[in-house]
Amino acid sequence: MIKKSFFALVAASFISLLIMSLPGCGGGTKNGQGTGFGFGYPGNSGGGGCPTCVSIYVDATLGNDATGTGSASAPYKTITKTIQVSSAVAATQGANIYVASGVYNAGGGEVFPIMPSTGDNLIGAGNVQVSGTGATYTKAAGDYAGMPLSYVMVFTPGVTGSMTGISLGGSAETIGIIGATVTLTGNTFSGSTNVVLFAGSGAQLTLNSNTLNNGNLASVLVADAGTHVVARGNVISGCAQYGVVVGPITPISASAMDLGTVTSPGNNTILGGATVTGVGLLIDWITAGTTIQAVGNTWHPSTQGADASGHYAATLIPPGTPAVAGNNYANPANGSIQF
Repeated sequence: MIKKSFFALVAASFISLLIMSLPGCGGGTKNGQGTGFGFGYPGNSGGGGCPTCVSIYVDATLGNDATGTGSASAPYKTITKTIQVSSAVAATQGANIYVASGVYNAGGGEVFPIMPSTGDNLIGAGNVQVSGTGATYTKAAGDYAGMPLSYVMVFTPGVTGSMTGISLGGSAETIGIIGATVTLTGNTFSGSTNVVLFAGSGAQLTLNSNTLNNGNLASVLVADAGTHVVARGNVISGCAQYGVVVGPITPISASAMDLGTVTSPGNNTILGGATVTGVGLLIDWITAGTTIQAVGNTWHPSTQGADASGHYAATLIPPGTPAVAGNNYANPANGSIQF
């Protein structure tokens, strides 16, 4: 059974001073002039974040964790330090964390996994590269309790936050959304040995216009009952095996993975790899009678009924389609797929 063999593979693979300057939406010099940040603050050309949040700045090149204050003119050096500082205010006020162009890695002082606090909005400015070998995060209870999962970044249970404009990569599971409520927009996630993005334990995730690629096992894995992912405008490709996997551990419902509906087309590009089981969308274990919505996406062209542009006419795919190398979908369990 694909569910059992897939999960076995997954399981094997996963083995102060607080000075907040420029509060709110419009503080600082427009477009970062004279600050070392070549981007606009909230409300200016850079955009992002929330208008009432505290603003904190981090710069891998110009920042200093020991003497910085988190202001635009005296930023911190690491995202790790910035999150430690933001946790004192982010939950009640929210924190826009502006990450300047640069490389953020262990050599520069980052400690992995990076774990944002509730209320953190990570906002990249230019070419932001966060790269790590990953480190273990073990969830205390519920789905995957006690199982060590290795991430470059993880949003932990109960955390709410967002991330925009950041490239995140490494040699472990790149990012985990574990029981958190998160919006990811315009990021690039790549370079994982196993799963690029893992969502589980009741996570509520919105994926908008991200690029996810180069995982060995899957680009996106939606693990369990209670998890809900809405994906619009993403490019999910380059993985050796699966593009998107839904339900490898517990039966999931229709709401677990929303890849596009008639009223809100997905506009995602979803491409699986060319290995023996490489498919774009694998419905692995699903509640009987459930239909996963996948309307308005682009798939491998001229494959499994897709036209020469990789698009499907309105079609309901019944359960029972096996995984075949290079195909667009497989649903060997109980559910259907709505194109």
